[in-house]
Amino acid sequence: MRNVKVSLIIPAYNVEKYIKQSLESILNQTFNQYEVIIIDDCSTDSSVSIVEKMAPKFNGNLQLIKRSRNSAAPGILRNVGIGLSRGKYLLFMDSDDVITKTALEELYKAAEDTNADVLHEERFLITRDRSEELTNTTPLIPITWERQDENGFVNKNTPISEDIVDRLKRYSQGQFYWNTWSKLFKRDFIIKNNIVFPDLFSAEDMVVCFKALCLAKNYVRIPNIVYFYRIRQGSIAHHNRQIEDHIQRQSKIIIDGAKCLNDFMKDFEVFDEYPEFRQNVLDIFIREHFRHLRHIYANTPVHEINKIL
Repeated sequence: MRNVKVSLIIPAYNVEKYIKQSLESILNQTFNQYEVIIIDDCSTDSSVSIVEKMAPKFNGNLQLIKRSRNSAAPGILRNVGIGLSRGKYLLFMDSDDVITKTALEELYKAAEDTNADVLHEERFLITRDRSEELTNTTPLIPITWERQDENGFVNKNTPISEDIVDRLKRYSQGQFYWNTWSKLFKRDFIIKNNIVFPDLFSAEDMVVCFKALCLAKNYVRIPNIVYFYRIRQGSIAHHNRQIEDHIQRQSKIIIDGAKCLNDFMKDFEVFDEYPEFRQNVLDIFIREHFRHLRHIYANTPVHEINKIL
């Protein structure tokens, strides 16, 4: 077994259209001191068989964990991966995404050069037309979800201030987006601070990334653009039961996720001293998930909504 420097942790569920391309992007890396841990959440398509066929190419450095019961919570799967990981650093990759050929080499070097607890990639790649198709000739463009102009991005590895007040001000201004796939985490930092993904249908990464921002001594912004985020097409079917499930699910995420964040903030005096920061953090989280509910309200007849409510 190779000396593992980076553990790639990948939850998977019914991604037969994408998982092969994701794994090929890992096989093509210029950096080979990695392991891949795939946790399958009871896929009903050919995802598992595709992974099993490709596993020998990884020379023993790919683990496939088959869950016996569907969790419908990617955070739970990532926690399993953390427990099995051996790398110095953790990369939480989505099973339908792709990394550039030099991604792991660039990220590992940046982490070692800065002794980072967390590397924060400010930009990532998408297709120009925001379609999910990706070929060797697909034009890719860098994009960000952070609220800052082009001049605000770093052009070299840049540690942010250790001052928690400064970090919270910038978080409230939208300068740190919250996807775990846009970060490289030092494993010891995650373990020592007992950072685990909460049992949520989604937004678990928002909770983890906020905790990391508050707890990391060395939080480093980097200019590297190494991750391709696939925007998968699809819409919510207009069926009463599906709509009701979606409303209940999003409501539960808002309530449970806000509680996770609030419980975490109780241990920091800064949130007692600056209660506006607590409100801002919860406001950002809640607004993000009301956005999903607004789509339902905009596309569902009022009488159906009233019946559900």
